[in-house]
Amino acid sequence: MTNNCLFCSMDPERIIAQNDTAYAVYDGYPVTELHTLVIHKDILLIMDN
Repeated sequence: MTNNCLFCSMDPERIIAQNDTAYAVYDGYPVTELHTLVIHKDILLIMDN
């Protein structure tokens, strides 16, 4: 991906789970223990266009 999108340039080592439609990472600034972000992969396509 060619832009500076935070989600597009996610370090693969931060991904804790993924499937064909989304991936999950622990939040860098968690509100609670194990706070996790789930990012839908379709948003990456939209942001790249």
